[in-house]
Amino acid sequence: MPSQLTITAKTGPGLTVTTQVLPNVTDLDFQLGGKSILRVESQNGIDYFDIGADTTVTFTLASGVATVVVS
Repeated sequence: MPSQLTITAKTGPGLTVTTQVLPNVTDLDFQLGGKSILRVESQNGIDYFDIGADTTVTFTLASGVATVVVS
């Protein structure tokens, strides 16, 4: 079942995505400690996002489909 991630986060110095949808997510890796990074593997490839103390993560699993919202 395809899973998707909708994200608003920093992607690099001076770069931010707003409500970007990544379809067919196959892997999420939260790297917490020091600088918090979210690594996402999807049909678009591998993306890295800077997540900080003001980030909210909502994870919903229904009928085998995961929906993740990061903002």
